Amino acid sequence: GWLAVPALLFFVLHVFLNGGLLGRIAVNEKVNLPSFLRDSARYFWRFLRVLLVSILGYLLVFGIVGRGISAVFNLWTKNASNQWSTLGASYLRLLVFLLLFSIVKMFFDYVKVSLVVTESKKTIRAVIANFRFLGGRFFQAWGIFLLVGLVGVGISIGYLLVAKIIPGDGFVLLGVGFLWQQMYILALSWTAVLFFSTEYEFFKA
Repeated sequence: GWLAVPALLFFVLHVFLNGGLLGRIAVNEKVNLPSFLRDSARYFWRFLRVLLVSILGYLLVFGIVGRGISAVFNLWTKNASNQWSTLGASYLRLLVFLLLFSIVKMFFDYVKVSLVVTESKKTIRAVIANFRFLGGRFFQAWGIFLLVGLVGVGISIGYLLVAKIIPGDGFVLLGVGFLWQQMYILALSWTAVLFFSTEYEFFKA
């Protein structure tokens, strides 16, 4: 429907900005707008192909593994003796799916890093090589990814706790709320940089 166009534009912009972020991290130079935009354009088509392949990856993982996980939890809730067991199963299923999502997300992040480090334009080759790279380093890479993810979760929790106590009445208080929201967006942007920075350093190590 009408949400398709904004969603498409968001993903295209996301791919474009990722190229700039990783490009600047790779050269380790002072960031300026022209160089950032140059790297964004330079890696755009490579990262767009990664996005398309990742969509297929998400569909395969959640379509096959996700169905198996759902079947197990559906059996659990069906045989649950009380409401608390059903609620616990629902939260645990959500956690398992979030962890599964993090694995797929991390995998394709490293594909992007590989394309930048090796200056390759071969997306499928980079995907295959990434299986070999993460094969013996999976838990190390995933542990780092989850730690950065926890930083992002902590930032979001902190934002919500503070936002809840900021009154919405009055021009000044509205300004404070808006400023706090912008600080939160900057913090999330910093988290995105931290994800790529740690992945880049781990890949190069």
